[in-house]
Amino acid sequence: MKRILFFLMAFAVAAGMTSCGDDKSTDPTPGPGPTPDPDPDPTPEETYAIGDYYEKGFVKGIVIRVDETGQHGYVLALDETTDVWSYLDENVMEGFPDPNGMLNCKRIYSRSGWQDNYPGFRWAYDMNVMGLENWYIPSHFEYNYIYEAYTGQSVSGSDEGELRATEAPTDVEEHKAWFNAFITAKGGTPLSDNLYWTSAELGPSIAYVYDLSIGDFHLDPQADIKKTLSYRFRAICKF
Repeated sequence: MKRILFFLMAFAVAAGMTSCGDDKSTDPTPGPGPTPDPDPDPTPEETYAIGDYYEKGFVKGIVIRVDETGQHGYVLALDETTDVWSYLDENVMEGFPDPNGMLNCKRIYSRSGWQDNYPGFRWAYDMNVMGLENWYIPSHFEYNYIYEAYTGQSVSGSDEGELRATEAPTDVEEHKAWFNAFITAKGGTPLSDNLYWTSAELGPSIAYVYDLSIGDFHLDPQADIKKTLSYRFRAICKF
């Protein structure tokens, strides 16, 4: 009899112990997590102003123009070269160069042997890496953007865009020094009041030369714009 009572008491104690505490097995399904935001705020893009240093991927240079958002514009290469426009007398653009310098360059790249015959364009092309085509020689119109960033002065016929940073000096010569300081701070070659080749062809033996001292083409005399003459080249890139 005592054994039976002992067995019943042990069974009751064991049953009581298993019923104590939280029984998590009664609700195996976890509760719902936080509801994701259906329209999260996008990560804000970096904005730029004229004179800022731009460095993304393989593109490094000084910003010369931005749109109203400050997120897109043009970058000027830190360095330049001096060379002939071409060693050949040939009509590449049929008298109709494009305002987009990249398209002018592509027409040159399509010519057989262009790497040897168009050394200034080869210089700009070789700035690109990994098959990308970022850098190119500006058109006769795109050189206006360089002039405006360099001097702070507007060029007639230039499309809308930021011309001068808010802290830039208004005096032209002071503005030139102010802008060039951004270039030299990164080890680059400053701009100068000289003649620069554009990517725009004017005829079989002549091409558009841009005078950075006045912000306009140098067309007269035609002996000064022969393709076989050596002038400066500068490359730009869009971002």
